[in-house]
Formats: sequence, C-alpha cells, structure tokens
Amino acid sequence: MSPGLPEPAATAPAFLQCIVELARAETNPVLLLLEGVTRLERERRYPEGGVSLMEGHWRCFYHCHAAPEKPGEEHGHFHFFAACEAGASTAWTHVAALSMDHEGQPLRWFTVNRWVTDGPWVAAPALRALLQWPDIGEEIPLLQRWLSLVLRFYAPTISHLLGQRDRMLTEIKPDAAQRTILEDRQIYLLSAQPVDVQADLVAALA
Repeated sequence: MSPGLPEPAATAPAFLQCIVELARAETNPVLLLLEGVTRLERERRYPEGGVSLMEGHWRCFYHCHAAPEKPGEEHGHFHFFAACEAGASTAWTHVAALSMDHEGQPLRWFTVNRWVTDGPWVAAPALRALLQWPDIGEEIPLLQRWLSLVLRFYAPTISHLLGQRDRMLTEIKPDAAQRTILEDRQIYLLSAQPVDVQADLVAALA
C-alpha cells in the first residue's frame, strides 16, 4: 500500500486502461451497475447492500434524486463511504459523492452534510488518516476496478474537498453549534469540484 495519498500520475495508466476496456465493451460504470434493472426508482440505492471496494475498506452505492444545486446534466451519483470504528463494530462514514451524466461519465465530486447519508461524522484530518488506498489489480471485475481507480485517481481532489467541507461548516453559520449544522436540512451541499476525466488524464500522463 502506498503511503499517504495516491498520486494521480501513478494511477493514471491503470485508470486509462480501465476506461479503454469500458469503451471496447460499449458500456460505462452506470450501465454496469444497473445491469438487469428494468425500472430505475428515484431515491432507491443500487445495489441495496452497496458495492464493496478496495479490500473492504470502502463501499459505495448509486442513486438518482432531486437535490439542491444538482447539475442539470446529472443522471445520478455514487456515494462513497470509508470503514471506521464505532465502538466494537465497524461503521461507514461518508467521504464524497461523484455525479454522473446521462452518458455514464463523471461530472463533479462533492461532499454533503451529515444528515444526507447518516452515519458517523469524521472531521477532515481524522478522515484523511483513516482512508486506505490499496493497489488495484487487473483481476478485479471491471465495475469495481473503475470505482476503485476513480477514487485513487482523484484522491487529492477528495482530500481538498474534505478540507473545504469542514471550513464551510465553520463559516456557514458561525454562531451555531456544529451538531446543529450537521442536522440542518436546509444545508445539503458543502463542497464541490467539476471534473474533466480526459483533461485530467492528459495532465497526469504528461
């Protein structure tokens, strides 16, 4: 396992190869995940139990719903969670979400308030410290490989957004207690950054 955050340049070749394989198969991550779904239901999580990633250190699900400041071209988004200890058991803390367009391509990374996904809230420094980034082998199924590689490739972006998320919590209502803000249903989006996978890969591989 690489120490600290993975570097985009180190992940870029495997990520590009994964994208090439998707193109050859004439598919995309959203189509792969929703394979067999005949009627897509708003708000429902796909798959119900989530997708396990990176040796069980991460998991995610996909869903579609209306949301504040949602890009007009968004079809739905992946929510990514990291394993963390909660007493004697393992809990899942939300890290970030990835918007996907109607072609199954990434639009932006974003973070949300605690009430949106529930689960324990972990401050950015502690959350960065607990994140695990195992290497991704080619033997992993294509969907899980893409999901794992997009996380690794954008690890610095995610880390930056977590810092922005926590700063927003201190700035949005300076006089309110954090626990009150975390449950405020008028506060949904905390940080966001658009992505251009093609441009980002070119920059990483240059």
